[in-house]
Amino acid sequence: MFESGALAKGLSANRVCTFLINLKPSEIDNPLAQFNHTLPDKEGMKNLLITINKELGDNILEDRILDQVFDTYWPSFEQNYNNIIQSEPEIDTDTPSRSKDDILEEILYTTRTMDKRIRSLERNSDRYNYKNNRSIKPQHEAEHIIEQLVDIGIDPDDIRNGLKGRAPASFIMEHATKYREKKNLMDRESNENA
Repeated sequence: MFESGALAKGLSANRVCTFLINLKPSEIDNPLAQFNHTLPDKEGMKNLLITINKELGDNILEDRILDQVFDTYWPSFEQNYNNIIQSEPEIDTDTPSRSKDDILEEILYTTRTMDKRIRSLERNSDRYNYKNNRSIKPQHEAEHIIEQLVDIGIDPDDIRNGLKGRAPASFIMEHATKYREKKNLMDRESNENA
């Protein structure tokens, strides 16, 4: 399990292919649960071979050749695989099924992780757009417009929708929210001093 977690962190350089024998994908816990799983059926094996083939660089097989080789050897593989499975003694292990809470917790964790990654990518993309896109208003000008709209009481979501295309959405939300918090703090301090 440790190795699969370490591999997952370096997915740009590593590939992990899991092959499930007598298991369903829903029975797999993290860190292996985050990978696509291969079932020992014709479709699963074909997809696994396509995935591996894509990673062969200069040695990649043409799709036509891969299809021919797969169609030629699949019946032999299937027969040998089934013979092996049938010859193995039944192991009477009661594998505990995962609780609904465990599955829900995993979904929540995965969703939050994906959300963080997406926000990070959007922020990086927005910074790049600000530097390289002439159609977007200069940053100081966008900040000034956002501050004026917050001053008259417009909600940051409405500001983002109204300025769509004039500045990156994540920048608008971040600046509007921070400026509104700063303004609210200054208003509270002003009221306390009055």
